[in-house]
Amino acid sequence: MPMTVESAANFVGWSDQLDENRFPALKYARAYTTVLEHGDTMFMPGGYWHHMEYLEGGFAMSLRALDQSLSGKLNGLYHIAGLRSVNNLLIKMAPNGGTIINAK
Repeated sequence: MPMTVESAANFVGWSDQLDENRFPALKYARAYTTVLEHGDTMFMPGGYWHHMEYLEGGFAMSLRALDQSLSGKLNGLYHIAGLRSVNNLLIKMAPNGGTIINAK
């Protein structure tokens, strides 16, 4: 869901819905899949889109680091203050989620 901080979209079966005719830039997209085991750690660089699915019950923890530069701090503030508001509005408009990929 572009412009959102967290997703209310339903990604079940998402890979079956990818249509390069409707979304030609998909041919440039690269995806990586991994399964983390107990004790594993994954580093996600800032700004990377990601989607996680839990295969079984468990515990996860995310840690974020504050950017050292002023522009990085302002960008973080924009994401918290600006994009969070848009995200909350989109969730209110579609409280049960929805398949954004199929939106026309």
